[in-house]
Amino acid sequence: MRATWAGEAVAWSDSAVEVEGIQYFPKDAVRMELLRSTAILRPAPGVGTVLVCDVVAGGWTTPKSAWVVQRPAAGMEPLQGRVGFVGGVSVEEVPDTLLCRIPREQAQARYQDAFAGEAAGETGEAAGL
Repeated sequence: MRATWAGEAVAWSDSAVEVEGIQYFPKDAVRMELLRSTAILRPAPGVGTVLVCDVVAGGWTTPKSAWVVQRPAAGMEPLQGRVGFVGGVSVEEVPDTLLCRIPREQAQARYQDAFAGEAAGETGEAAGL
């Protein structure tokens, strides 16, 4: 699965999980530097409590369009920390051949621009996500 906004890939993974029609990506498959916390915690049906985030990419913002699972509902513990996309973010299935399956160091060397935010310390963790 791949999530995109404003022409940029926000997340991609072959292990996204669908709940209530929303795909939840593993946190390490999401470009967390593109999420901005709204500091809003809200219940998500069948999921638990989520942190609501804006997605900022390509010079555009789609408000309240990402949910980071903070406290999963009973039986939904595997969703802890996963990120779901709603609103303007497009989520689509992509063939496995399009998913990157090379070591992180090689990917960083090939795609320096995509990893530039990490080098500058602009990760989701640094932003309090």
